[in-house]
Amino acid sequence: MHNPIPIIIVNWNGLEDTLACMESVLEMPMDPPYHVHLIDNGSANNQYQVLNQKYRDHDQVTVYNNKTNLGFTGAHLHIYEEVLEAQQDTTWIALLNNDTLIKPNWLKELVDAGDQYEADMIAAKMLNYFDPESIDNIGHLMLNTGEILPLGHSQHSNDQQEVLENFGASAGSCLYRKSMIEEIGFFDLYFSTGYEDAEFGLRAIVAGYKSIYAPTAICYHKKGQSVKKIFDGNYTAMIQTSIFYAFFKLVPWPIIILNFPFFFLKGILLFITNVIFWKPKFLKIMVKSWLIVIVSWKAIMIQRKKTRQRMKNKISTFRLLKKMTFFFWFDVKRFFRIYIYGEQSAWDKY
Repeated sequence: MHNPIPIIIVNWNGLEDTLACMESVLEMPMDPPYHVHLIDNGSANNQYQVLNQKYRDHDQVTVYNNKTNLGFTGAHLHIYEEVLEAQQDTTWIALLNNDTLIKPNWLKELVDAGDQYEADMIAAKMLNYFDPESIDNIGHLMLNTGEILPLGHSQHSNDQQEVLENFGASAGSCLYRKSMIEEIGFFDLYFSTGYEDAEFGLRAIVAGYKSIYAPTAICYHKKGQSVKKIFDGNYTAMIQTSIFYAFFKLVPWPIIILNFPFFFLKGILLFITNVIFWKPKFLKIMVKSWLIVIVSWKAIMIQRKKTRQRMKNKISTFRLLKKMTFFFWFDVKRFFRIYIYGEQSAWDKY
């Protein structure tokens, strides 16, 4: 008999959100059986005490107390290494943000999709909590210039009704096969909060694992409620640097060499565009992120060697290239949205 499926939820100084999330989780039937690992990540105002008092007698919940905030990555790594790694009969591990609400069949639909399609990462259909007719994401896509982005973002909720392969899942609402984590490792501590799931998804794809989207596993996400607590200039530069780090750490050299002209061209055009439209904040982020990559190049190459040595199998260069999205039309549309029509980009939000 297999252990109940672990569901990891991390409280981020968002007690009200966490309690609402837990209520929706505990409304799920026990088919398949599950156990919630609720982590208080160094929150203030006695939030751990409140959570522990509420759930300490609940058979399906274990509450943990991190004395300090370990970040998203650190909190998940800690519970995996201290508790879940030793569970031999665990097939799946589910992750869920504390600022989400799920439908009662969320976990069952994720597991059923994983079993039916023999997938290793399964992304839920994350809808915008504040605008339920709008998709937040259904996993990731990857541009050939290295950027990993939300798939399906801002599409209508009636869209994307079929199972499809993607480039990894948002850690805010997903299912991972434990044997995959055992082979390639879990989240990279290079990341604290943000882009860790993008890098992990790419790492799994490169290692030959399969990622899909399950359209009937519905989740409502209070988008940005977790990240906005830490969103500033340094965080934005960190995300930009993370894109380069993941790309050079994981992507095969033939693809890097083939796409480097596009990579270079995009950087030059973006720099010129930000000068013409005079966005000094954007320019500062670009320059800072490139300098960090240059200074960290040796360390990135060390991580590249270690990571790729750990992979038993690797996707072919052709298959990986085929799965990527060519950057040009995607970035042309983004240019018009942000620079012509004045839509706020992520860089504008601090």
